[in-house]
Amino acid sequence: MSNLKYSDAEIQEIIDNIPIVDDILFTTVISNEDIAKSLLEAILNVSISKIIRIERESQRSEVSNLRGVRFDVYIEDDKTAYDIEIQTSSNSDLPKRTRFYQAKNDIHMLRKGEKHFSRLKKSYIIFICTFHPFENSDTNECIYTFENICLINNKIIKLKDDAYRVFVNSECDLNKIKNNNLKAFIELIKDEFHTNTESPLTNKILNEMDRVKRNEGWRTNYMTQKERDLDMMHRGQQEEKIQMVEKLLNKSMDISFISEVTGLSNEEIEDLQKSMLVT
Repeated sequence: MSNLKYSDAEIQEIIDNIPIVDDILFTTVISNEDIAKSLLEAILNVSISKIIRIERESQRSEVSNLRGVRFDVYIEDDKTAYDIEIQTSSNSDLPKRTRFYQAKNDIHMLRKGEKHFSRLKKSYIIFICTFHPFENSDTNECIYTFENICLINNKIIKLKDDAYRVFVNSECDLNKIKNNNLKAFIELIKDEFHTNTESPLTNKILNEMDRVKRNEGWRTNYMTQKERDLDMMHRGQQEEKIQMVEKLLNKSMDISFISEVTGLSNEEIEDLQKSMLVT
């Protein structure tokens, strides 16, 4: 594999050090049908007879001016739809993110003009978190499953809309887990490369990770996508700096001070100032 920015040895080191929680590697490995089936069975404690559809990085967008979504790994069997997401950043919007994902998923289940909502499949939005998603709740469970309910007169009434949102907590107490596949998987997510518990599921995942990393086409695509992501991040950072410079210039701040704050040279700031005068 040739690459202008990296030597073959550098590329090999990068590939060797890609963890399972890397979004590109995760979606590639988990989109293996056998692995996806075993993982869903371990997380949800269900039996899946046959997967009829599996998509990696599946897009959901129906109107151009409204926000779409990209599912990491989308799976269907004959009665249920599943979305598996890897989450490495802890923030307060995760619950509403699952709400949005579920809405987008439901929209694509029914064809235009379809009158029977009973055709909506049971739906699971599954977030696999590298952190405790509910650390302020005074609980430390390994799996959190949410469904719509009504609390009234000290009673619980389930809505029974077959919509579930599931969070896997990799920071949980592993001693609570009886299923070795689930325990080993959470260990793998936590460690990123290894697991202490022997299980058929993680054996499959580790073997698939090794196979994928040795695939020349995948290695090339990975490096290309990562470089593209870094370029986009750099452009975004530059745009933020330019916006900051414009605000400081509008407040008549000294160019030397702006340079110190933003890291841009005096010449770059002066060029930007000239362009502002032209416009």
